[in-house]
Amino acid sequence: MDRSDAIAFRLPGSAVRRAFVRHTALIAAILLVLHLASGQGSLQALLGAGMLGLVVLIVAYAVTARHVWLSVSPTGLAATGYMGRTVAIPWSIPVKVVATRKSGYQGHAVSELANSGFVPSSYNAIFVPGAIAASPAFAAAVGKCAPPGHPLRAIVAHAA
Repeated sequence: MDRSDAIAFRLPGSAVRRAFVRHTALIAAILLVLHLASGQGSLQALLGAGMLGLVVLIVAYAVTARHVWLSVSPTGLAATGYMGRTVAIPWSIPVKVVATRKSGYQGHAVSELANSGFVPSSYNAIFVPGAIAASPAFAAAVGKCAPPGHPLRAIVAHAA
């Protein structure tokens, strides 16, 4: 699939921040409970573990914010699938769209309607996070590239 004219989509910053605020609060709560539960834990050990957790979250946030979830082009959809390989679904192939959750984000999995059964269909699916589906840029790309009647058009119309 030619990707030279593909439009890449990343999660909006607000969606990434919202997810990482929840993770940060969870780590802080766990550390606090562990500190209170163990009467011998020192405050320096708690702060050290908290700083380590914060560094890990900052690195994970940077990676997540730069991750391209999918790309849309006149030839079809493409994304990095299971085990880092490229999954491409041309517009001409019939697809099914299933509401699902991946990496903590609600969205839709787009996969080929016909599945040989050899590989689970989730491995060949392209995940479209809800935050991307609701974006005007994604709606414009799907409106421009997807053929009339394609299931993604209904998802974009419903998300808006």
